Amino acid sequence: MLNNKLLDITILEAKHFLEPAASIFATMQSIYRKHGAVINEDLFKTSKDVQDYIIACCGLGSEKYELFEHYQNYVIEKWTEREIIKLSDMYKSGKIDLEEFETKMNETKQSTSLSLQSLTGQEIANSCWSGKANIKVSKFYKLQGLMRMKEHDFVILAGSTGVGKSGFAMNLLHDLSTNYPCYFFNFEMGEDEFNQRLVSIDSGLSFNEMEKKDANAAKGIKEAARRLQTRKITSINNSMNLAQIKSYIAKASSQQHIIVFIDHIGLIGVKGFSAYDRMTEVAKELRKISLDYNCTIIGLSQLNRESTRDTGKSPSLSMLRDSGEVEQSANKVLFIWKNDKDEYSLRLLKNRSGNTGVINIDYKKTTQQITELSQYVK
Repeated sequence: MLNNKLLDITILEAKHFLEPAASIFATMQSIYRKHGAVINEDLFKTSKDVQDYIIACCGLGSEKYELFEHYQNYVIEKWTEREIIKLSDMYKSGKIDLEEFETKMNETKQSTSLSLQSLTGQEIANSCWSGKANIKVSKFYKLQGLMRMKEHDFVILAGSTGVGKSGFAMNLLHDLSTNYPCYFFNFEMGEDEFNQRLVSIDSGLSFNEMEKKDANAAKGIKEAARRLQTRKITSINNSMNLAQIKSYIAKASSQQHIIVFIDHIGLIGVKGFSAYDRMTEVAKELRKISLDYNCTIIGLSQLNRESTRDTGKSPSLSMLRDSGEVEQSANKVLFIWKNDKDEYSLRLLKNRSGNTGVINIDYKKTTQQITELSQYVK
């Protein structure tokens, strides 16, 4: 006979299990409510998931409460994953609209919050040791070592006009698309220019070499196109307002983490706001999107006019155009900077995950390729 009051406080319901476990769990709860104990030992013979849960919540003393929490959270997490996939499929197929999708997503999260807010010591330790949430890179190791970009970050990539923001963003796209599906909201370049830059970064061919159309260039272009085709890169080349971007990300988001680039956030339309208030709304909403959906967002940002007049000075967060909420919402703010000697660097000025610092880079504008050089930490 199994008897423990933990069944009185569990937030689990039959819906959190798959069949036949759902029916078994419902029967178990019914027996417990009626008799104050679960007597039927046959329950152990039907489902390993329910067996583990029964052992955890019914056969253990109070000193094993952490184990009870572990099993409960495990079941809840698996149910949440299934619900998110189901809701995403319904939204993608047009069975529900974005408003209904978000409502049901919030209901799913709220129904699990009581369980997930209680952390065990082991879970806390695992969060410190595990690198699962770190974004994986294939090229920019020094930058990632300094910045420690993580899943669900909202990163601002800032720079003055013409200094190379889009070029560096495309280098990051080329790097990160090795490991993640990437979506590039391209509000500044034409589609042909976007593709040419990507081929140039991959092949090392300059624009002039590609335009010659000789045999070597044609071969290099075809090989680069073949390599790039194996990656999951999607470019969205038409203008979009904030609601449209959110809807697109919601449809693209899935179990696999995605990287979203927005070039640039100052071109995102939001109705009914002044210039400053518009950027405040954009920054807040992009941060929420990075948390609510399975994505990391890298948003490009212009600098204010005053900051571009003196290339001899060092960059600062106050240089961000309409900087207040943009700076506040971002987890990390990275500048691409060119000094008065035409030397390029990446300058991390805000980092919630660790240090700030500088990485000197080599920027070959003819091929758009960017390579890390020396690094120092502030």
